[in-house]
Amino acid sequence: LAFLIDASSIEFADNDIVADTDITRFGVVSYNVPDSGPHFGFSLGYAYADLKNYPQLQAIDMDGWYVGILVRGIAYETERFSISLEAQYTYQDLSGADNIAIASLSWNEYAANITFHFAATKALRVFAAPIYGGIDATYQYQDQSGLPSQSINLEAENNAGYLAGLRYKLDKRDFVSLEYHDYTFTGAVLSFRHLF
Repeated sequence: LAFLIDASSIEFADNDIVADTDITRFGVVSYNVPDSGPHFGFSLGYAYADLKNYPQLQAIDMDGWYVGILVRGIAYETERFSISLEAQYTYQDLSGADNIAIASLSWNEYAANITFHFAATKALRVFAAPIYGGIDATYQYQDQSGLPSQSINLEAENNAGYLAGLRYKLDKRDFVSLEYHDYTFTGAVLSFRHLF
């Protein structure tokens, strides 16, 4: 079971306009870890978003929830080096309101990566991965005056990129990790993991 804090930014594209969006997530990730075969898991948590510099969208802070499914498999493993294959899908739903309008932002998010892990010491592991991801989002805006709602489809500006980070073993069952990523999302994740 892992507890994570994710602070990232996304560039949404709509024709020639790019909308910068800051996203912060607080959540949990749980995996089953069988002796062999793929590991399946889920994620869920709270999310907060702030859309900026997009004249067609009302600048309303939004919050809500997300839920996801994950699968991970070990392709190669030795005592000091391993390769894992990972894929995930996440659905997120956010909304917000002010005196002028009500807005919502929902999206389908996916990512896949091949991660290379190297044990620098007995306690410290370094990892890096090429990653490909994407987001299909829908922004809806309803004026408080009762005018018909507007709906805009948005896609993430960047898809391919990388992630890299460090994982430190605190004791036999507890780990802390710090990851930087730059693909669909650009930002960092701090996570605390406990093995049951």
